Amino acid sequence: MLLQPTPQQLVVSGVLGAIVGILFIISSGRSRFLLILPVVAALIVTYFSILGVKSGLITGSVAMLLLH
Repeated sequence: MLLQPTPQQLVVSGVLGAIVGILFIISSGRSRFLLILPVVAALIVTYFSILGVKSGLITGSVAMLLLH
């Protein structure tokens, strides 16, 4: 594998994926929200990813991809 993720990075990725899944479950009955769901999910995941890198929770090869 090129990135060599650590267990911590795998947990963070799982949490971010769970957030997107929860958003999808919440919006299942709302067709209008489903239209903007990809944008909302991307903004939320990006915000928490950058926050994690700045606070030092996300380090290593994944942080390099997020910052550059």
